[in-house]
Amino acid sequence: MGWLSRLRDERGQRRMAELRQFALRTAAAQQAREQQRQRAQEEERRALCAAITDEVDRRQAAGQLSPLRAAKVLREALVSATRGPDRLDYRYAEVMPAAVRQLVTDVISGSRGTDRIDVSEAPIDPELLPVRTYADEAHRRKALGLARAREKAWAKDHKQREQERARKRESTKQESTKQESTKQNQLRSFDEKARPRRRAEAEEAAPGLLARAGLPPGKNELEIATRLLMRHEEVTPEKVQQAIAGFEAIHEAHVRSFRETGGQTSWPSATSLIEKLF
Repeated sequence: MGWLSRLRDERGQRRMAELRQFALRTAAAQQAREQQRQRAQEEERRALCAAITDEVDRRQAAGQLSPLRAAKVLREALVSATRGPDRLDYRYAEVMPAAVRQLVTDVISGSRGTDRIDVSEAPIDPELLPVRTYADEAHRRKALGLARAREKAWAKDHKQREQERARKRESTKQESTKQESTKQNQLRSFDEKARPRRRAEAEEAAPGLLARAGLPPGKNELEIATRLLMRHEEVTPEKVQQAIAGFEAIHEAHVRSFRETGGQTSWPSATSLIEKLF
């Protein structure tokens, strides 16, 4: 029965080959239709762009638009017509002229625009430029002259905007540098004012501080007052009174502990107790 099995295998292989060929033909036909559809859309889109350019040319030639204004209107109209949810449906040639006129009018009046890009800063996308055809040489020269005037005005305006942005950036940078310098000067001034006194300065000021606090200028009192003046920019009489009272309380506690333990704890050293306070 081997011959029957081989026959079935051959039939199956032929069937698979036929199916593959059919799938390839179908895919090729779909690709051809898609390419044809894209070519048709591209032709329609270029026709729309040419119609918009002609309408802007007409209004610019009539003096309704300056070259710079015409350049801005053309850019915005091209983007608005070909992108986004409000783009024109250019499949119906019979309504295109009226739709284009209304589009350009809306752009000029500001009632239509695009929120996808900053049209005022965008160059014209080369893909949006139409393949122009002209009725005669005079018409061609006129259209090219209008286009050159638009682009010259646009380039000049763009250069001025760039210079203004550069000036603003430089001004912002200078202002930031000035503020930073002022801030650093203020910090340095504050640090100089708030820096701890040197010991010689603190020792010189300590007797006066104790006198204002009504305290005797004893050795321990002078040391505590000196330490306070070295640590803090401003020391009030109340603050030195609190510090000396704390020192005396700690000293008495250590003396009491020494006596209660029969001398088993060390006798309190004033120097070590002042170190603990600071």
